[in-house]
Amino acid sequence: MPITTKAVQINGRFAMAFTNRAQVYYNTKNYEKAWNDVHKAEALGYQVDLTFLNALSEASGRAK
Repeated sequence: MPITTKAVQINGRFAMAFTNRAQVYYNTKNYEKAWNDVHKAEALGYQVDLTFLNALSEASGRAK
């Protein structure tokens, strides 16, 4: 189990864990899961890096 998933399981309100896992999903081209984690982090009040959001938007072929 990836450490980012373990962190989310331990504390589901740790927004940075969701953004870190979103980056892992992005790197493995699992864009839908990346978007899910981005939205969860944002719902928890975390401001996701704009550069990452732009890269994810371009790679996934969709807007946020």
